[in-house]
Amino acid sequence: MSEQYRNAPAWSPGDVLYFGPGSRALACFGDVSREAGLVLVSQILELDQRGNDPITLHINTDGGILGDALAIYDTLRSVDSPVVTIATGVCASAGLLLLSAGDLRLSNENTTFFYHQPVVPGDVIASTECMLSHSNMYELSRDRYDGILYEKSNLSKETWVKEFAGRTSKYFTPQQAMDYGLIDGLISSKKKKGKLKLKWRE
Repeated sequence: MSEQYRNAPAWSPGDVLYFGPGSRALACFGDVSREAGLVLVSQILELDQRGNDPITLHINTDGGILGDALAIYDTLRSVDSPVVTIATGVCASAGLLLLSAGDLRLSNENTTFFYHQPVVPGDVIASTECMLSHSNMYELSRDRYDGILYEKSNLSKETWVKEFAGRTSKYFTPQQAMDYGLIDGLISSKKKKGKLKLKWRE
């Protein structure tokens, strides 16, 4: 690590560069949005410039904007550093894209997964041409989203169509995500050694 990074100031989660020296773990907690994308892309590129040790991304999101999720996905896939993605809490919608960008994809044991067809914001339909254009945009978004998830899974085409294609609501467990090939492993809760003793002073 260069001297300028060794002496970098402490970070806080509200900063765009919120990771600190020696830390290569990032978090996406909340909506996947333009603002979140700016933060994460900035962090990922900066960490990749600092070195090529693994970058870990913790994901807890209900989803968000497909375009912003794809921007983060493409950045994670383009860097030289290996990427570890960890689903925790909720990994839904666009969060599945971020998860699939990992070279190693993990999940905590109590994570809830959710898949649905992409949602494309609707403008006022003022003409047949506008309606067709909007339909084409939806198909492009759906094919891109489904294509990435299908490629990263271990499902046959027939099973993918049965389990996912066209579904507007599908919740599944970490074990099912493992069976589908959407994650590579589960992180089990650690058994703590001993108990903390609470000393109450009146």
